[in-house]
Amino acid sequence: MRTVNISELRAQLSAHIQLVREGEEVLVCDRNKPVARIVPCSLADHS
Repeated sequence: MRTVNISELRAQLSAHIQLVREGEEVLVCDRNKPVARIVPCSLADHS
């Protein structure tokens, strides 16, 4: 799992979304405190 602060996520959103597409989870932090997690969705999530 990759950890990223909000400011870096904003600056490099496309790169982080690509990591998620490849199966990696991204933990989003605000001032180094976890606030969210971006995870890949499965095809079953779309039904």
